[in-house]
Amino acid sequence: MYDELYASLEVKDHRNIHIYFSRPLKNDLKESDISVEFKNDIKFSYSMEKFNSANYRVSLRFKQSEVKEREEFYVGFKNASSICSSDETCLSYSSKKLKGFSPKYSQEAEKDSEELRALEAFTYGSMIALVSVGLLSAYGSAMWFFFSTIQILAFLPISNSRLTPKITEFLKGLRYFDYLFNLFDLIFDAEKNPNPHYHAEKYGFESNYFLLIAGETLTTLLLFIALLPFVWMFSKCKYKSIKKIFKKRLSDYKYGLLIRFWVQAYLEFAVGGVNQVLETPETTFGAIFNFAVACFFNVLLVVSPVFVLKFIKKHLEAIKEAQEDSEIAKKWGSLFYEFKPDSSIYALGFYAFFFVRRALYALNLYLMSDYPLLQCIANILLMLSFSVYMLVAKPFKDSILQFSNTVTEFGLFLIFSTVTYYVLWEDSDYERLMED
Repeated sequence: MYDELYASLEVKDHRNIHIYFSRPLKNDLKESDISVEFKNDIKFSYSMEKFNSANYRVSLRFKQSEVKEREEFYVGFKNASSICSSDETCLSYSSKKLKGFSPKYSQEAEKDSEELRALEAFTYGSMIALVSVGLLSAYGSAMWFFFSTIQILAFLPISNSRLTPKITEFLKGLRYFDYLFNLFDLIFDAEKNPNPHYHAEKYGFESNYFLLIAGETLTTLLLFIALLPFVWMFSKCKYKSIKKIFKKRLSDYKYGLLIRFWVQAYLEFAVGGVNQVLETPETTFGAIFNFAVACFFNVLLVVSPVFVLKFIKKHLEAIKEAQEDSEIAKKWGSLFYEFKPDSSIYALGFYAFFFVRRALYALNLYLMSDYPLLQCIANILLMLSFSVYMLVAKPFKDSILQFSNTVTEFGLFLIFSTVTYYVLWEDSDYERLMED
């Protein structure tokens, strides 16, 4: 048992002072039990709130435009003998008056900090609204577009956009492939090849290896392929009802599933591929193998939009006249069945522009990280150009789907526009928000 109760003071920032007691108080401390005064003539007011029985916060509100750094102040206890702990020990004489020094205060800087906090709230709210509306409005084939949209947002923290921790954690949680199993974690050790890209490493990509970044996606593909023999086996079943179901699934495996998977996985592979090939690999098997796999996928990524446009151009008339059970619809329907059959090549070639935007976005995340403002502007232009494309080309034949996807794209453009403000903000204001 201690003979005396002790108090200490901690200055959190220019607004907040914390008073800590060595043991919980028997009775709550009231605002009238304390006094706060500055050595020099400073105009201010204060209020106090309880965190717990041993921790109280005193909030200062200055009534002048500036306060110099290290202004001396005192927190005193008016009736120290009545401030006791639960074991009846009272406040020590040495703790009756606590001394502290306030940080520099500027009314203009405070206003900027409040605006930055408001911007954070707006950005966070906009992201939640976009994801919520997208999820609620997504139905059938619209679901893939929703997941493709949040995939772009999920990788935003890799950019040098100085997002707040709250927003960063929210966006990282949107990367749905990250929740899947990565087979290659069992094969390669992330610690042997650390990621040289600062923002990507901070995001959570500890290694530079392509297969450790995009491994969850590739593992999912391998799982689908591993199930193919079982689908084929059941498609040969003697029971007609089972045979019919799995024969249709087998057809989906051959064409639609792989195309749809590539659409969904494109950005994952693009980010992993760019991350890997920007650095010369070490002369180890793991590094060279991952570099080679990344190069292979990068070639596929580059070829994809070119292939889509050439395919649409070559088969334009056949696509316009295609029926659901036609050969071209069965094999390649995933590339065009959602779009107006009488549209131009630019509308039917939606996936070419879809791929190009993602490829440029992945490149921009890494190549422009030393130029944050230019990086933000490039991202804004990417989102705006695709939004305008959606508005002008109107590719989707379902009017509700067309409307919801266009609104989603403009919502994405708005969010990327607000991110620019984080880059433009003064370092001192940004650091103050981080501390808060």
